[in-house]
Amino acid sequence: RVQEYIDFQLAKDRARQKVLRDGLRWMASQGDKAAALGEASRKPDSVEGRFFRLMKDLTIDGYYQSKEGLVTELGWHGNTYLAKWDGCTHPEHKG
Repeated sequence: RVQEYIDFQLAKDRARQKVLRDGLRWMASQGDKAAALGEASRKPDSVEGRFFRLMKDLTIDGYYQSKEGLVTELGWHGNTYLAKWDGCTHPEHKG
């Protein structure tokens, strides 16, 4: 249901809506060439660069807020607590 998350996020943000619309217009003007555009050829501040970054960020955010991303992939177990915590166990953090 990532698409619903993206719709929700875009519904309240006119700046993101503009990036999306501009990007979709750009894709429509490119036809099949848009799908073949490599990431290296996209300038971060170009219409297509902003569009692809927005869609990638929203997709990742939406996925990792879903049960599949948060629980299944990351192994989150809800609001749990530790009865005791001995501190960081990394040797480089021992003081």
